[in-house]
Amino acid sequence: MKELLFILQVLFFSLTVYAQQTGNGKVKIYLKTISCIKESADDIFDFDGKGNEVFVTFFYSVASSNGTTRYVNKITSAVYGDVNGRPARYKAGTAGNNGGIKAGDVVYANPNTEAMMPIGDERFKGQFMFEADLSPTDIITVVPVLWEWDNDTKNTQNFFESFLFNSFNSINVHTAPIAQKFNPVSWPFIYSDGTNCIDLAGMSRILQGVNGIPGNRPIGMALNGRYNPSMFVLNQNILKNWKSVTGLYEENIRFYLNESHLGNTRDHGNYDLMIHVDYMAPPAPAPPPAPAAPPKWSVTAPTKTIIMAPPVKANNFPRILTFVSGTWSGTQTNDQGLYPEGFSFQLTNTGEFIRADQSGVVCCKGSYSIVGSNFSGSFKQFSDGSTYSFIGTYDRNTQIISCSMGSDTATTGQGKWTVTKQ
Repeated sequence: MKELLFILQVLFFSLTVYAQQTGNGKVKIYLKTISCIKESADDIFDFDGKGNEVFVTFFYSVASSNGTTRYVNKITSAVYGDVNGRPARYKAGTAGNNGGIKAGDVVYANPNTEAMMPIGDERFKGQFMFEADLSPTDIITVVPVLWEWDNDTKNTQNFFESFLFNSFNSINVHTAPIAQKFNPVSWPFIYSDGTNCIDLAGMSRILQGVNGIPGNRPIGMALNGRYNPSMFVLNQNILKNWKSVTGLYEENIRFYLNESHLGNTRDHGNYDLMIHVDYMAPPAPAPPPAPAAPPKWSVTAPTKTIIMAPPVKANNFPRILTFVSGTWSGTQTNDQGLYPEGFSFQLTNTGEFIRADQSGVVCCKGSYSIVGSNFSGSFKQFSDGSTYSFIGTYDRNTQIISCSMGSDTATTGQGKWTVTKQ
């Protein structure tokens, strides 16, 4: 009798857990398009490239339903614009033969997007940025920031990013009630800004370093340097009712950044971002296991010894060029040594030359060779199919490589770089 009661208790517990169980869903965020309605004021000499050069950073945080922060993260896209002398960029815009964004340009963030593609091709969603797991009680708050690139002066950018990271505890407490109130009919709102959850005066003080002064800056600043970031919040309930949020934009949401509307006629940037959201609902829970069958009488078979053949050892790929394989980073300039910016790549021990963009996606690939102290090679840039060649010297004692670079088979005309092994 006691055994029967125990079995019934275990079965009741299993059915209760099964009834309560709901798994984690997964949300994926893509940057679909960057549309320029009006260019932001830029260097009149186009030293940073023709037209505008822009990139996007997604700051995001997962929190509990009451706004208690679980973690904060960010992901940054490649720079879009004029690729002349800067092969790590994505070619975008029509301001010049090598790109550059001007009024009327619509940039597809995924550089492999084409006019004719099979229906449902993931490239139409845009450039994949990040994904996150969401439990039934989690929220995720996303703050997209569009930056104007201006000779890669990152001091202000770094201070801004640190300030925003430290604001997420307050941001999450602010956005959690928005997610809780969401109703697809009576309260279909998921948007907010930093008015009640960010020290906007403190953020404005940080941005004075790029207020009317060259440097990487967020588009959407007022004339006095004030910047109020837009944000949106998601949870499983919102994502299950996503069509009611996006309406005519299908699975996309749009953010407008209009500096002229803010009274900033000096910088006058007017852009909008289209963001694609994918949601994968939790898998259906597995049914509870069937009750165990009663034991049956069985006879143990005699033990049989099986002699296994020794495993076959695979041939290792020959290791060559081991002394230079690894990550190299340093500085790239133009042919005259001006406008320095970061430059890094990887060398494999099989002779491959590999570059990745700011989000870690491989954007260039080629080969290299070393003969004595002579270092040379070439690589192809995936965004536009351009080929670049380089030649220079490798100093084994100091672990320094110095090269000049050119288009196609030329080895000058596209700048020079010096890197050291990390």
